[in-house]
Amino acid sequence: DPMGKYISSASDDKSVAIWRCVDWQQEHKVDQPYQKEGRTFFRRLSWSPDGVYIATSHGYKDPQHISPLLRRTKDLAIECDFVGHQKAIISARFNPVIFKPQQDASGHDKHYTCVAIGSQDHSFSVWVASQVRPILVSQQFFTGSVLDISWGHDGYTLMCCAYDGSVVLFKFSEAELGTLVDEEERQNILTS
Repeated sequence: DPMGKYISSASDDKSVAIWRCVDWQQEHKVDQPYQKEGRTFFRRLSWSPDGVYIATSHGYKDPQHISPLLRRTKDLAIECDFVGHQKAIISARFNPVIFKPQQDASGHDKHYTCVAIGSQDHSFSVWVASQVRPILVSQQFFTGSVLDISWGHDGYTLMCCAYDGSVVLFKFSEAELGTLVDEEERQNILTS
């Protein structure tokens, strides 16, 4: 997590575990919904920049492949699932920045984050937490499984690499993803 108190791991034992950095003991373990998937080279997962969520890979909820989003609670509750990929999801990566508040229907300000998901179906998707559907689903760039995803520290650059040897760089605009919070506001969010 961004605070350095926990690390997370995903394993071929079909689980996601959270470990305390203080004593390296397991804090939580989640087995569902990872039990129906087969083996892959990678099971990449990612903490949200505020440390509240973990985007995981390799989930399955009949009849579809999912990237479960775990909320760091007492029992690591599944908050929601990112769906739409036709084969196993290998990589999930949160954008390292937090985007400025947008007022929700109740008039409250709500900060939000962004996550990218890569799959064995040769595609990836980009999700903004303030929207129900992905803002981008890309199926035309790769002829092999998407193996890894990385966001630039600027918050608008995304790089993906695939099994076919391709590396693709995307540059998003503020209109597509939103406005970044400044460092002071980011620190306030993280400490609260």
